[in-house]
Amino acid sequence: MARPTKAPGYGPVRLRKDRRTGYYYARFAYRGKREQLKLTGPGGVPITKLTGPAGAEKHARELAELLEAGKWSKVRNRTEARAHTFADLVAEFVAKGCPKTRRRGGYWAESTRRQNQSTLNLLVAELGEQAIGDVDAETIDAYLARLRDSGLSKGTRNRHLAILKVLLGKAQEWGYTSHSAAAEVRTEKVGRKQEAQAVSRRGVGCLAASPGGPPRAIATVYLETGLRRGELMKLGWADVDLAGRTLTVRDPKNEDDREIPLSAAVHAVLTARWQEWAADSQRTQTVDPKVYGLLADIRQVLDRAMKRLHISNPRMFDTDRRGWLRPIHSFRDYYGTALRNMGVDLDTRAELMGHRDLQMTKAYGEAAPNAKRDAIARTFDKWTGT
Repeated sequence: MARPTKAPGYGPVRLRKDRRTGYYYARFAYRGKREQLKLTGPGGVPITKLTGPAGAEKHARELAELLEAGKWSKVRNRTEARAHTFADLVAEFVAKGCPKTRRRGGYWAESTRRQNQSTLNLLVAELGEQAIGDVDAETIDAYLARLRDSGLSKGTRNRHLAILKVLLGKAQEWGYTSHSAAAEVRTEKVGRKQEAQAVSRRGVGCLAASPGGPPRAIATVYLETGLRRGELMKLGWADVDLAGRTLTVRDPKNEDDREIPLSAAVHAVLTARWQEWAADSQRTQTVDPKVYGLLADIRQVLDRAMKRLHISNPRMFDTDRRGWLRPIHSFRDYYGTALRNMGVDLDTRAELMGHRDLQMTKAYGEAAPNAKRDAIARTFDKWTGT
């Protein structure tokens, strides 16, 4: 009697089809124990009803590669997660990765989750019913094409892709997929950042002096530290070292804490604020650990002051009206511009501004029109005649 042919599969993983149910099972030995895992697709539908033997063999190959790499937990999770949809992934990510207390390792803060909630909702509406493993590069390209056809900008499309990369990266980390399909999709080039819309020191003085304008002290802190609005709002006294003349930005946008030396003006402002804060705390018997807290959000008063000053004298600023779509960020733009024009090296500027990508730092602050000529003059003209 002839011996039966070898069961289909890949490497140590063999496939068995249940004749009664039509389900495919992956069978293999792991640490001396025989294992059998059912292969299912979206909603637990048997693989055979979706893709047939070829699909089952594809899964067998993926499982064999994971076993060879010693990733048993991912093998188990991968087979059990075939019924998990993209909507399930988003729900799990929010539950695990967006706690009220910030975590490390690529998880979002609650504020980031709120900011991106509308994008997550759109992703779930478009891709939610698909199995996690079925969201491949082609699916993502088609999704981005629909966004393009609807008129959304490259920047917006890139933001959707960035969120997809985070989500599918977690799916890979949790063993739901063997790789992140979003990693295969390239971010679109959006061109260089427009020239920094930097407000001038003269403009800051006018803003502070205008009726209802922002306090000069807060504007000075923004101007000479380059802090983002959220960073100054969260800044606590535990992060300020008046004796050492530094402040530490903790848990910032890129998750890397950074230390910023205090200029003389900012040191004076924070010293005065400390005295005021200490007196208020002693009088009210309450302790607020933040330096400014909500007081640091001066967007509306900046906007009102800018509109008044634009009417009276628009030349008080180094920018036009478009620069005031993000008024507080104009201070940060000035910070990057000033560091650049004073010859501060790129690495130092990136560290002070909290940028991981040097290309981002390069986009902040073009050199002044005569900066290159002045640099040559300062460097070489003194040698003339030698």
